[in-house]
Amino acid sequence: MASTYVNDLRLEEIATGEKSGSWGTVTNTNLELISEAFSYGSEAIADASSHTITVVDGASDEARSFYLKCTGGGQACTVTLAPNTLSKVWMIENATSFTLTFKQGSGSGASIVVPASQVKMIATDGGGNGAIVYDLLTNLNLEDLTLKTSDGAILNVQTSDTTIASGNVLGRVDFKAPNEASGTDAILLAASIAAVAEGTFGTSNNATKISFQVGASETATEKMQLSSLGHLDVTGDITGASINADGDTSAGDNAAIGYTAAEGLILTGQGSSNDITLKNDADATVLVIPTGTTNVDIVGAATASTLTVSGVITGSTLEATGDTAAGDDAAVGHTSAEGLILTGQGTTSDITFKNDNDATVFSIPTGTDDILFPDNAKAMFGDGSDLTAHWDGTDAHITVAGTLNIDGSGETMATFVDDGAVTLYHNGVAKLATASTGVDIASSANTQLTITSTSGIGSIEVGSAASNAAFIDLKTPTSDDFDVRLSSSGDGDGGSLTVADGTFSIKASAEIMATFVKDGAVSLYFDNDVKLATTTNGVTVTGAVTEASDIRLKSNIETIDSALDKVKAMRGVYFDRHDEEDKRSVGVIAQEMQKVIPEAVVEDDTEDKYLSVAYGSLIGVLIEAVKELSEEVSELKKSIRTVEFKEAK
Repeated sequence: MASTYVNDLRLEEIATGEKSGSWGTVTNTNLELISEAFSYGSEAIADASSHTITVVDGASDEARSFYLKCTGGGQACTVTLAPNTLSKVWMIENATSFTLTFKQGSGSGASIVVPASQVKMIATDGGGNGAIVYDLLTNLNLEDLTLKTSDGAILNVQTSDTTIASGNVLGRVDFKAPNEASGTDAILLAASIAAVAEGTFGTSNNATKISFQVGASETATEKMQLSSLGHLDVTGDITGASINADGDTSAGDNAAIGYTAAEGLILTGQGSSNDITLKNDADATVLVIPTGTTNVDIVGAATASTLTVSGVITGSTLEATGDTAAGDDAAVGHTSAEGLILTGQGTTSDITFKNDNDATVFSIPTGTDDILFPDNAKAMFGDGSDLTAHWDGTDAHITVAGTLNIDGSGETMATFVDDGAVTLYHNGVAKLATASTGVDIASSANTQLTITSTSGIGSIEVGSAASNAAFIDLKTPTSDDFDVRLSSSGDGDGGSLTVADGTFSIKASAEIMATFVKDGAVSLYFDNDVKLATTTNGVTVTGAVTEASDIRLKSNIETIDSALDKVKAMRGVYFDRHDEEDKRSVGVIAQEMQKVIPEAVVEDDTEDKYLSVAYGSLIGVLIEAVKELSEEVSELKKSIRTVEFKEAK
């Protein structure tokens, strides 16, 4: 029985009675190979999509090394570990700049991906074509783990996903209860810390929050999160005997929560409008301290058995009693029917409202029902001042955030949309609207936009016929017939450009580019010279007809072989064309050419899938056929000369 090589390290196993006189050499070699299997080695990866690492039989090979460093490589590569019966453990370092995928069998066995600059411990099971490569450190269970480096230990937790969407977990640390024999809480997740994507990741966006999950007699759920902007959100209460904040809370500092033994809790604000704003659980303002003042603005009712105020009292409601009849002095009054009543008796204005700069905001002129706004004073509507109206001293302005509607009695007359259309209506029906590209005319049966010149130059009519085929007509004002019509089919199948009579030309300045003659030719020009024109019999070309043939545009170039045989297989025929009133023609049959030179046959995209022949593509075949025929002629000439020479002797 001959010696064999075992699958694990490909060591030579000496059969009984074999290697007489040389078994010691084999044994020493095996010992060296075992030592090699515990050592460091390297493998240069080819610049290709595939590479094979083979542990050779009974010979030194760096691929046998326990720690194998892969270098080189110019692209992502699938690395096959051979032979597929080899069962072995490796530490693989991917020192290339590309992803390496390690497999063993040629079948559907699992493979392991090692990203660039990473190290993984893998094992092959030697299962032949269906062999599997395992990641030995997946789901690694460690009793205790200590990380220690000279500059501080770093623990990297990285997802294997290449596409990250909002809510995806990048990494998580779970704290689980002990796996006790009884009870229900022992099997639940006690606590967790996770990094969660706040949105879809991109080249310039990886916003991530830290989620803290805890639970008591339940699976842990998120109770606190720290957003990518540094915002801390807590579900539940933050409790403590005191909140201590370090820092000065003197004037000029940023907003702060401070504490001193003498003053107790201090709230210091630095808002542009309000230093401090207190809101209720409905996000409604309850109390405000305006910036730079010692005033307190109370929104709503302030109740107290005794209220002492030094300064200004502000609020949304001020109740007062008293007679507010006409002729009385100015007063603030209240009745149950009318509510709050302001009555003025000024010589110019009955009531004047001013701001804190003593500037008039608006007034009610004496003896009138008018409301007067001075120049540049704006009347604002909406929570966000969505609609404003004012006079700047010269012009009037209405500004709207959204849509401005002008309504009649139960119908819309005009709409003005911010960053959108202005639409005009007739009897509640939209007739004209601006668009980013111009103006849209609302259509109904046979309605049209007519632009007519009275000077005799002409007109443009835009409308639709009874067939719903929209059209644009160019014509003289005195004529009912068009000269040029651009129309749609009305059924979604395209349109047409129609010339009433004569010649239609396409020009660039004074240079003709194309002409279309009724009952005549279609001509294409180059620099004012006709280069291609249709005729009764086909097409006339002035000059050469060329096809791009530069070698820089081509690859996989091969000389046509057996060209003469291909030409012999072709058949030239006369035939009548059914699509040209049985015109007698000469050529080839596309189906026959498809069997000989399929590269010269083209199938159209119609339902019938008609075949066409690119006759120009046959030139290469004919050239090579002539060359083959020329060689045969040369050989025949040589044979003839030989016969003549022998006969002459």
